[in-house]
Amino acid sequence: ALDEMMTHIINQYRGVVKQFDPAQPSAIVENLLEAAVCTNMAIQQVQQLEMDLQQQYKHLTTPYRLLSIVVMPEITKHISKIVREHGNSKPNLEQDATTFLGDCIESHMRNSSDPSNQRETIAKDFCEKFQVNTNGALEIQNICSNFYKIILLEVPVGAEKTSRMRMPQSLETLPSAHSWLSGMPSIGGDRAIHHTLRLLQAFGSIISATPKDRNILPRRGFFGQSPWRPGHSSKTHDLDELFMADILPEWFLMCRKGILGNMKLPRENELCPLFVLFRQYVERPDAPVTWAFTFAMHAMLTGILETDRITHSLIDASKLVFNNYFSQLDLALDLSKKELEMSNNSAKWKRNMFTVMFLKNLGLDVFGDRALWNPLCGGTILSYLCFFGNLEGG
Repeated sequence: ALDEMMTHIINQYRGVVKQFDPAQPSAIVENLLEAAVCTNMAIQQVQQLEMDLQQQYKHLTTPYRLLSIVVMPEITKHISKIVREHGNSKPNLEQDATTFLGDCIESHMRNSSDPSNQRETIAKDFCEKFQVNTNGALEIQNICSNFYKIILLEVPVGAEKTSRMRMPQSLETLPSAHSWLSGMPSIGGDRAIHHTLRLLQAFGSIISATPKDRNILPRRGFFGQSPWRPGHSSKTHDLDELFMADILPEWFLMCRKGILGNMKLPRENELCPLFVLFRQYVERPDAPVTWAFTFAMHAMLTGILETDRITHSLIDASKLVFNNYFSQLDLALDLSKKELEMSNNSAKWKRNMFTVMFLKNLGLDVFGDRALWNPLCGGTILSYLCFFGNLEGG
């Protein structure tokens, strides 16, 4: 389902590029609105699918546990076999093994300094729960310890990409990076969604460690070439530097000190679930990242990747339309002052107008263009204005 929905999103943004006319750049905004609306609807579907999955399978509460089922069924069976032979087997052993493997993946995707990281105790706790003897515990501990190499091979980030090249010769026969979901072209391989998941979990650790009165200063160049340059990306993980140094720090600031941190927008769950998920992520950075937010961020990166060669044109067009929108509102306020004084509806009109004007805070220049005006975020801002400003507030 995720791969199919992401394929539709890819096609939406390829349509944006196809319809773009350099002679009339602002005309592309209609296509950006359509793509953003479709993507936010897909995000809502993923939210619902995630809730349904967790209601039906109580142990699958994180993306990591579902990944363990999809990509590691043999290891799950092997751990269950160890417990049966060396410990006290209990009902639902397969589910407990799945949970353990998923939590191992999560622990090794978290930063080592993350207080929520269970890397040092997870194997011991599992063995104690099932009263596994010394020989069995040693086997399970070895499996857990090898997850460092598994994660390093599968989703290397930053300096790990070079560390991977220095691994022992015996590991050269293991699969190449991003092999887990290779049969799903829109969320696997060069577009691996679990790569995005790891980046989000790592950045969550940084948010947790950042005091309320501090901003996050990115370590530029750690995740790739800095500054990121449009027109040179062919894989979603080519966008790591842009994502970690430009996009996430700016949205963190928006959710802590900007409009999304100071108020809940009217009908936000319905109209802009992307922004709601951003806020929830910043408010609970220590929690396992959800499928819905991972999908949303991966869709954002997919939109950037597909429109890479017209990035600056889309940013300029979106900002132009946004600024023109509020310029027209300013003009309407000036022209209507005298008329409203004689109108019985003046109080209601003023209240609606100033509510809409408050939404200008969504596009403050203090936030970076690539964070606010990438295709998905910019399209979501404009679609929200279009619906709320014209239909709701109007």
